[in-house]
Amino acid sequence: MRYFLRALKHFVKMALLVALIYLAMNATDTLAVNQQELLGTKGIILLVALVALSAAYPSYGFVERTIEGSIAEDRDIILETMARGGYSLGKESDQVISFRASGPLQRLIAMGDDEVCIRQIAPNQLLLSGLRKSTVESEFRLSGRMRIKREQEGQTK
Repeated sequence: MRYFLRALKHFVKMALLVALIYLAMNATDTLAVNQQELLGTKGIILLVALVALSAAYPSYGFVERTIEGSIAEDRDIILETMARGGYSLGKESDQVISFRASGPLQRLIAMGDDEVCIRQIAPNQLLLSGLRKSTVESEFRLSGRMRIKREQEGQTK
């Protein structure tokens, strides 16, 4: 069900984008197709392409990444890093912390799929999951901060 909802949301975003482009081109008289062509074969091809891209989107638009760390030991670093990245704390338990985009525009653009979830999957391993862009950015920030922390701990010993 989650896959279907993500695909549907992506279809709505893509359809709105195509409609805005069509309206802008129509308003500036740069439109290469007329309304009859758009409602005919060309429109059907465009619709099929949007459906196909939207159906595939959840498989390439969402990812999971692993980094070294512990929710219990690195909680402060995780909270600070995610806050600096524009995320606010969502749900939290011993093994899972989820974050949502802080800004209303970010949430609107993501259509509610703005959550980055961090799970403890092994004693010193975290799994990050969510939208590709958000997850990769969070992975980059968190792994760098945790690497610096580990180096500083190694120097003090």
